[in-house]
Formats: sequence, C-alpha cells, structure tokens
Amino acid sequence: MGFIVGGVQKSGTTSLFGYLSQHPQLATPSVKEMHFFDDETQNWTEPDYRKLGSFFSDDAGRGIGFDVTPIYLFWPPSLERIKRYNPAIKLVFIFRDPIERAWSQCVWRPVTGRSICLFTWRSGKAAGD
Repeated sequence: MGFIVGGVQKSGTTSLFGYLSQHPQLATPSVKEMHFFDDETQNWTEPDYRKLGSFFSDDAGRGIGFDVTPIYLFWPPSLERIKRYNPAIKLVFIFRDPIERAWSQCVWRPVTGRSICLFTWRSGKAAGD
C-alpha cells in the first residue's frame, strides 16, 4: 500500500474514497474501511500482512493500493502497527470544523432512520424537555 487515510467522522472520507477509486493508477480495495490495523484479533507479534492482499483484486498489482479507515486516527495502537508495516507509508488525516461536523452527524440519519441528536441546537435543551 502506498497511503492510508484516517480522520474524523463526517469529514468527507467516503467522498474521498469515491474520488480515489476513479483514479486509474490506484488499486481500490474491495471495501472502504479495511480495519486491518485496528483489528485486535490479529496476532500483532507476528502480523499476517497477506490479509491486506485479500482486500484487492488480482489485477490491483498494477496500481498503488490504499486504505481509508477513519478510526486509525483515534486508535493509538494502529499508528504504531502502520509504522511497523511500512515506515515510509504516507498518512492522510482529514479534519473538519468541530461544530459543522457535530451538526452534520446530528442531522445524519443512519439506516435505522433515527437522528442521534440528543438536544435541539436552538434551545440548547435535551430533546423532549
């Protein structure tokens, strides 16, 4: 892999993954978030890096591989694991204005159809109060 993208929720990592996936010189993984370096079931004394290859198709060897897993930014062991895997790998971290990010998360409706807002922005009170 040539680079890894991490970042905060609602910062555009999904959009970036989509744009990167269209680039002809990049090898796109089968999933956006591989969660390889934050996998606590992995034996990190002797990690099996071959598992990384399972995320790419056979013809992916013609391009630069990448991983977009936002949680790497917040999972301290993952950064050390990435460094052990490839000390020269490029890391890209995406941030967003915290208020805009919180608002975006608040109005985002997951598959369940429920908002995660626990309060109303206008009144500053908990929802239902």
